[in-house]
Amino acid sequence: KVKHPLRVYHPNVSTALSLYTFIHFAYVLIQYSAVLKYSKNYSVVALLLYSIILIYTLQTFGAIFDQKKNALHYERFRLILMLLLPRLTLIKSLFLLQTHLIIQIAIVLSIFATFFVPQVSTLTKNVPLKKE
Repeated sequence: KVKHPLRVYHPNVSTALSLYTFIHFAYVLIQYSAVLKYSKNYSVVALLLYSIILIYTLQTFGAIFDQKKNALHYERFRLILMLLLPRLTLIKSLFLLQTHLIIQIAIVLSIFATFFVPQVSTLTKNVPLKKE
């Protein structure tokens, strides 16, 4: 049974966390387009592992916006993976962007940021109701 009025999905995520997620999503998109451009050069196993990491990344962003209890823990784990994965020989070339010092510093700063960025917005947003 559907009860009316329906509450429209409207995540109450802080602006800082929204901006943080947008920047990381843009970075993932840039990295994905680089991998896609040179996908013929990679083994099937490497591309499969990269696909799994990409899906995990998108699930983490979804968990952040759905305000899951452990979302920021998932994000910290993802960032640690981004630091460690370029060191694996099998998929090293997939993560060339992460080998740059500036990117590594940004990832470490992002890990620290997850401890200080509020997950829920302090402003109360009016969530619209959808009538029948």
